[in-house]
Amino acid sequence: MDRPFKNPAIAAARKLLTAFGVAATYTPASGDPVSLRVFFNQDVRLQVEGYDSASSIRTKTVEAISSDLAGLDQKGAFLIDSVSYQIVELISDDTERIIFQVK
Repeated sequence: MDRPFKNPAIAAARKLLTAFGVAATYTPASGDPVSLRVFFNQDVRLQVEGYDSASSIRTKTVEAISSDLAGLDQKGAFLIDSVSYQIVELISDDTERIIFQVK
């Protein structure tokens, strides 16, 4: 087979980002900014369950394709619609997507 292997999950995610994502610029604490498309969710409920109780907060998240953010610096920021959102925490990072809590 002459063509390189394409991950179908990443290919599908790119199509979804093109159709439904927003333009963003990721700026690491040091280095050059990267333009990409992301899913920006402004009303996500994060919940932590304990033995006898649970706690939840409403927050904002940014979801992107992991390979678009090679050399990731978790002290960076995303610029979306002329508003800068600082990274608070890395929520999930697997081989295909990465999710940050931002403020």
